Amino acid sequence: MKVGVVYGGMSPEASISVKTKDSVVAALKRLGLKYEEIELNSDIVKNLQRLSIDVVFNACHGLHGEDGRLPGMLDILKIPYTHSGSFASYIAMDKYSSYQLASSLNIKVADYEFVWDFQSLSDKAKEIMKEPFIIKPNMGGSSIGIYVFEDPKAFKADKKYFMHGGIIVQKFVKGHEINVAIVDNKSVGIIQVDYKSDIFDYDAKYSSNETIYRTDTDINLQEKNLICEAAEKFHNFIGANNIARTEFIVNNGDYYFLETNTHPGFTDRSLVPLAAKDNGIEFDVIVKSLLDSAKYHE
Repeated sequence: MKVGVVYGGMSPEASISVKTKDSVVAALKRLGLKYEEIELNSDIVKNLQRLSIDVVFNACHGLHGEDGRLPGMLDILKIPYTHSGSFASYIAMDKYSSYQLASSLNIKVADYEFVWDFQSLSDKAKEIMKEPFIIKPNMGGSSIGIYVFEDPKAFKADKKYFMHGGIIVQKFVKGHEINVAIVDNKSVGIIQVDYKSDIFDYDAKYSSNETIYRTDTDINLQEKNLICEAAEKFHNFIGANNIARTEFIVNNGDYYFLETNTHPGFTDRSLVPLAAKDNGIEFDVIVKSLLDSAKYHE
């Protein structure tokens, strides 16, 4: 079996994808598997065919690789691939759709509204923006393009908020950020993230030495079980395959769904490997599990 590790692309998260690719390649070497590193670009189809790839390890993050487009292309080529299919990938990436589905499953979501521009705000968006609120790209990851306004009066309309298309304005809820790691379609652990900034932003995720990842969380066992159950319910409902990381904010016993990431990172700071390892599941085991569950969709 020859594995094609597809990485990079035109996403703002391409640099993180390179780190994921490097970690996956190291694991493939330890597992004794043949592999090729293949950059996601306009030659992707030609390169997959030229190199006679049997299965693709999707090491991409963000646009094209994580939003369902790469999986959709691989479905057409009938090349098995790791992680989720095109539908689950797109739904997880699209925050507005995710929030609607989570709400339908009785999973709490802080008040939110989709916004295309600030000239035609809905009444709901205007109400949300009267209190502390957050702006985030509707399609995006790695906390790129997120802004918090604890003082709503500090907000000034700017086109920079729409760099990645439509946005979500959402009530800002302070609390403990809890991440549920799912491997082989089951919860394998949770991690609490403590950070100095208002949110778990790009710098806090990938650069800051002050970010702390804890398996000894500040929530009780009942809350842990409820959060893990909610994460698994959403994972299974959208048809995600094998692996995901689902984020919640916990505030005074209430937990609010933030997002599900169907292509969680595999860097040395990534949360799924950390949570899994705390529960006796090594990194190479996760990689092998992903390859074993690789498939394409008819």
